[in-house]
Amino acid sequence: MTQCAGFLMENRSDHPGSLLRLRHLMTGRVEKWVIERI
Repeated sequence: MTQCAGFLMENRSDHPGSLLRLRHLMTGRVEKWVIERI
């Protein structure tokens, strides 16, 4: 999770399109993590 957060912070200065894509990727990661926790 920490590496993913660092990746998001690093690519935040990119164009808005990539930001949206990263946000979608992050959501998928979180959902996967939550499913694994249950």
